[in-house]
Amino acid sequence: MRAGTAMSWARKVVVLARAWAGPARVAAARVRLNALVAATVQAALAVNTPEASFAANSARTVLAAIAFNLTRATGTLASKFHAKATTATIRAQLITVPGRIARSARKINIHLPRRWPWEHPWQDMFTAACGPARPAT
Repeated sequence: MRAGTAMSWARKVVVLARAWAGPARVAAARVRLNALVAATVQAALAVNTPEASFAANSARTVLAAIAFNLTRATGTLASKFHAKATTATIRAQLITVPGRIARSARKINIHLPRRWPWEHPWQDMFTAACGPARPAT
């Protein structure tokens, strides 16, 4: 995984905005980026139920930021489309896997559905995270 994927993406947005039209578009790009991150973190926090403790709120915010970064990293490892996709799209297509886990001969197998549209991006992400599959002995 590449460290700082979200930050490098943010820098690219700002650099492209500067190249296109100057300070007005830079400000608009930063506002859109900040709104995207804030909306994602708020959705992950379930802000309707605040805790009474500052430490609990702080821990929930840190966990939401970690979840956001891991989701973005998953999308980046999967494909170019998922690298630009929203968090909800990545969650729906790659994290919520309609598979079946089976154990056989001390091995764990994941049976994915046939003709699943996101099989190849999921396999690419899994291979990048865990390495290539070991040959059967």
